[in-house]
Amino acid sequence: MQSYIDQFKLNKVLPPQVVAHMTLSTFKKGQYIFTQGDFPEYMHFLVEGRLKIFAASDEGRKLIIAFTQPFGVFGDIEFVQQQPYLNTGEAVTDGKLLKIPMKIMEEYGRTHFPFIQFLLDHITRKFYENAHAQSFNMLHSVDVRFASYLLSSTTEFENYVSLQHIRDVADSIGTSYRHLNRIIAQLGEEGLIERSQRTIRILNRPQLYKLAKQNIYEER
Repeated sequence: MQSYIDQFKLNKVLPPQVVAHMTLSTFKKGQYIFTQGDFPEYMHFLVEGRLKIFAASDEGRKLIIAFTQPFGVFGDIEFVQQQPYLNTGEAVTDGKLLKIPMKIMEEYGRTHFPFIQFLLDHITRKFYENAHAQSFNMLHSVDVRFASYLLSSTTEFENYVSLQHIRDVADSIGTSYRHLNRIIAQLGEEGLIERSQRTIRILNRPQLYKLAKQNIYEER
């Protein structure tokens, strides 16, 4: 745990009382780290792995906000506003989180100026990413959005996605299941991906990056 504290310079922004209550936890691919509408019990710092952040409507439709890699902070907006989670975070890979109880953050964090500056930076970046995600889904074609989804959901070492929840994928990138199937067939004909009964495997990652405009779902 100390190596992550040093790597991300958390001693410079967190008071020592907060660092003393920090714990390290692991998560598995597919696990929900936090859920829209729940009140956070912890503030999370992503130090390994990747999360998919999405919002869901009352009807169950989803919209991808971003794919987050280290260093990511979750529970910051909710901490400031004293509100439930705005979005849901789902693990795309295995990984690790640093966790701090919210009651400890309340007791020691609100009056610690370096931490307040730290929160301001991360919160403003998140609102920028949210606006970017909304404009991206309106302005880019489905093939670009799906290419970005594939790249953000995979790694060079795990180069495939499951077709089990393909209807959810269609909702997440703002298209219909039928139209997404046409895009999958098109990308397959172009030699960028290969569809089997249960998975989609990426065959040409560089060309997919080119199509995806340098992977627009990733946080910058």
